[in-house]
Amino acid sequence: ARCDQCSAGYYGNPDEAGGQCLPCQCNNNIDMLDPESCDARTGKCLRCLYHSEGHSCQDCMLGYYGNALVQDCRKCVCNQLGSDQSSCQSHTDCQCDRSSGQCRCQPNVIGQHCDRCAPDTWDMASGAGCQSCDCDPKHSYETSCNEISGQCSCHPGFGGRTCNECRELFWGDPELQCHACDCDPRGILEPQCNKVSGHCICVEGVAGPRCDVCARGFHGTFPDCHQCHQCFSEWDAIIGQLTNQTHHLVNKVHAIKASGVSGPYRKSIESMERSAADIQGILDQNPASQPLTEVQNLLQQASDLMAALSQTMNNTEEALDLVGEQDSGIKTKLDSVTSDAQKLERTVQELLDQVEFIKNSDIRGATDSVTKYFLQSQAAEARANSSTINAGSPVETSAALRQLAEDKLNQTREEFLQRHSENARRLDNLAGEMETLDLSVISYKTCGSPSSGQDSCRSSSCSGLGCVDPESQAWCGGEGCDGAVTAAKSILMKTQEAEQEIISAMAEVEKLSKMVLEVKMQADEAKLSAQNVLMKTNRTKHKVDQSNEELRSLIRQIKDFLTRMFHLL
Repeated sequence: ARCDQCSAGYYGNPDEAGGQCLPCQCNNNIDMLDPESCDARTGKCLRCLYHSEGHSCQDCMLGYYGNALVQDCRKCVCNQLGSDQSSCQSHTDCQCDRSSGQCRCQPNVIGQHCDRCAPDTWDMASGAGCQSCDCDPKHSYETSCNEISGQCSCHPGFGGRTCNECRELFWGDPELQCHACDCDPRGILEPQCNKVSGHCICVEGVAGPRCDVCARGFHGTFPDCHQCHQCFSEWDAIIGQLTNQTHHLVNKVHAIKASGVSGPYRKSIESMERSAADIQGILDQNPASQPLTEVQNLLQQASDLMAALSQTMNNTEEALDLVGEQDSGIKTKLDSVTSDAQKLERTVQELLDQVEFIKNSDIRGATDSVTKYFLQSQAAEARANSSTINAGSPVETSAALRQLAEDKLNQTREEFLQRHSENARRLDNLAGEMETLDLSVISYKTCGSPSSGQDSCRSSSCSGLGCVDPESQAWCGGEGCDGAVTAAKSILMKTQEAEQEIISAMAEVEKLSKMVLEVKMQADEAKLSAQNVLMKTNRTKHKVDQSNEELRSLIRQIKDFLTRMFHLL
């Protein structure tokens, strides 16, 4: 009212002396009737239209390109797969050059909209740009390939995406020779065999380079292969383990062959050789100073020790038998000790034989053998002591387990005997109650006889509980008896009779159903015939009506003709 404000679309300072209002410089990209389209003081454009922005609405917005000065800002159109993802704010909006509209493309992607691969590249669908075709220069017609599949154009006889393989359904080295896949079509999963080996790709249950035999774990005659029983897989695993163990032993044998049998025991053999050398030196100095009687006494002591060890082993076996089920490991060690004892016994016997031989031969030649067997006897004695005398031996462990078991039995013996006596007393009481139990009511309700037992079986026609007939079959109830057994048998017979009657009635119903079906079919045929007759009648009626109408028309024409003639006369 005081003319102190600029109109919409204008800015300035009309409230000051000499002030004026000027049009907002927004390049015609604002609504001049909107009072908030630009700042009334500074003239800055606030509400740019036509997808423009800037102080004077002079530029196109991000995501648009063109000339904002002539209201020609258009939305950027960029292919999502070929565009740089950093320039795309969402799955639909991507930024482009505001002047030309060129989108920012992935590597090897070209076009204003980043919508195609550069020459000799493909696979824009990967989202990471296009990759090189890499077509084989010798086996392909050109360097370009299909932009979608990447397939190069191959010379005859070559295949693969880059033409560096044999063609489809062939295998081998294309530089040398390609062979046709020789697969049995009944057992393959796909026609193409392995490009390198030529092995066919078989379905489950089929094997072989040609897929023409039943696979391991399946039986039958190809192609009718059936899976073996599940026990096969269990045995197959066991056989596999045994095979692995066999291979391990074979490798071990090969290692022994390479290093010699003495390889694992080289240190022990060297020690024995040094001892034998010392003994040989003593014998070389004075062989007669080693009386044979001392050697024989030493062997006799070893024999006595062996006998004592054998007796100890027997006692140990008896003790270990009591706890064998509790500790299988002890049994294994005991078997080993027994075997060592037997070996020791055989060694002693061999030493005794050797002594007799030494008496009649050169002591120098027999010394090595005596020393060897004596050392073996000492080793066997040490092993026997470790199994019977030393702390933690199997015998000591067995004795401890036996003592523990006896202590446990002694602790629970009194309680067990008390419980056993109590249970025996209860059983006696139950037996007495069973003998005095009156079964007459149950016998009457069951068999129809008030008594039971073999004494009353012959006196009652209905028998009773516990009675048997001459053929040793249970005898309870009978004709004229009121027991549950007789009633059940009667009900069973009536049920069977009713079942037979129902079956007969069902047969009659089935027969009637067939008759009804036949009558229905005849009725349908009669209905169809009647409909045909009705249709023919309707057609005849239509023809008669048409003829009558034509006759009436002719009569009218004749009547009109006669009327005109009458008037003329």
